[in-house]
Amino acid sequence: MPPFDQPVARLRHVRVELGAHRALDEVDLDVHAGRLVAVVGANGSGKSTLVAVLAGFRAPTSGTAELRAGTAVALVAQHTADSARLPLTVTDLVTMGRWRERGAFRPLRRSDRARVAEAIDAVGLTPLAARPLGALSGGQRQRAFVAQALAQEADLLLLDEPTSGLDDASRRAAASALRVAAARGAAVVVVTHDLAELDGVDEVVTLASGRVLARRPESVMRGRSLENVSSVEG
Repeated sequence: MPPFDQPVARLRHVRVELGAHRALDEVDLDVHAGRLVAVVGANGSGKSTLVAVLAGFRAPTSGTAELRAGTAVALVAQHTADSARLPLTVTDLVTMGRWRERGAFRPLRRSDRARVAEAIDAVGLTPLAARPLGALSGGQRQRAFVAQALAQEADLLLLDEPTSGLDDASRRAAASALRVAAARGAAVVVVTHDLAELDGVDEVVTLASGRVLARRPESVMRGRSLENVSSVEG
C-alpha cells in the first residue's frame, strides 16, 4: 500500500467523448490512499465513466489519467442474476481475489487463506462461506464480490453502486467493509445514489454533465439530497 493520504490516481483535464456525447469534461481529481470517497450525481452525469477511466478500462479522449507506479486496482460492478449461475461457493469466489498475487494455479499459503477468511468475515458472510452463489440472495452475492475485491488487497478499490438494491443488513456490512479497507490504506472510490448508504465517507465528489461540480468533506454534505446539491452548486 502507498503511504496514507498520498495520491494513487490523478486525473488532469480529462475529457471522454462517446460519439457526440461528452461523458467527462475537464475533470481534475486526485484519489488519495486511506480515504473513502463517494461519487454522486444524477443518471448520465459521468459517474460510471469516471470509474472506467480510473480502472484503466477507458482512455481519455484528451487529458491525462495516471496511476501511481505499481498501483493494484480492484473493481466491483453491479452484479446481475447471471452471477448466480457461476459454479462457485463464496469461498471459491473470494479466493480468486488472491490470484493477482499468487496466480490461478499455485496453492494458497496460510496467509492467503487467512486473508480470504478475513474478507468474508468483513462482509458478514462467514456462516455462508461454503454455500454456492446460486443459493444466496442478490444482496449476499454482491457482498461476496465486495469480499473478493477486499481479498485482493488492492491499492485502489473502485465500486460502481455496490449497495444499490441491497437490504439494510447487506448495505451496512458492505459499507463497514469499505471503511475497513480505507483504514488499512486503500484508496476507495464508491459510486452511489444515496450518501446515507455510505456512513463515514471522507470526501464527496459531485458530478453534473461530466464535470466535477463540487468536492467536499462528507460532513458538509450530510443531510443534503442530490437535488439540493445540484440546485445550490449549479
